[in-house]
Amino acid sequence: MTQVLILFGGMLLYAVSPDGTLPGKIWQAWVFVADSAAHADYGTSTERLVSFVLTICGMLVFGFLVGIVTDTISEKVDQLKKGKSAVLESGHTLILNWSNKVIPVIDEICQANESEGGGTVVVLAERDKEEMEQEILES
Repeated sequence: MTQVLILFGGMLLYAVSPDGTLPGKIWQAWVFVADSAAHADYGTSTERLVSFVLTICGMLVFGFLVGIVTDTISEKVDQLKKGKSAVLESGHTLILNWSNKVIPVIDEICQANESEGGGTVVVLAERDKEEMEQEILES
């Protein structure tokens, strides 16, 4: 999409101001797309209009890219919060499923591992990680 914008903008700049080479105008189009202040001192009013339109399109393209990156990072953080990641622990205790008896079992495991400096308990269940953590903290 950006390449098409730059090529089309370069050809349009070349059409309204043929006092340069086509590759040079394509480069100027890239500069207008990437730098929002580059068109300030540029040529005639027609050339300024084309460069302004390229600048606005460039802002939209970069805004779109920032949105994609933000959404991707946000999704990854949400997955990590919900426990949708690999367990990177070793020597941990694994509890399968969740019931009303899990909290006393976790308490006993914590007491048993207290002399060894603590331990890690991993619960694999259908419930959300946040719900299970909240229930453990409330007990």
